[in-house]
Amino acid sequence: MWPNARTSVMGGEQAAKVLRLVREGQAGTSMYDDEREAFERPIRDDYEAKGTPVHAAARLWVDAVIAPDETRNWLTLGLALARSTPKKCTQFGVFRM
Repeated sequence: MWPNARTSVMGGEQAAKVLRLVREGQAGTSMYDDEREAFERPIRDDYEAKGTPVHAAARLWVDAVIAPDETRNWLTLGLALARSTPKKCTQFGVFRM
């Protein structure tokens, strides 16, 4: 994973707005500007903090955070390892995670 990558499905701004709209829809009312900001700010901050490669690497969700110019070396290593690994015959299907 590159250092400038993001792991979130959507950005913090979009997530905060969607969650606010859901909350407003459930309540049947609209929030005032100061209420909107107070509701959205923690969500945006959380997405910004937890969407980083460092956060993902700390939880072992990714193997490494690499510089973009190291990508070719990592791909070469991975393909070489895949080619040299002996193939084992199994009796089970694909595990979905």
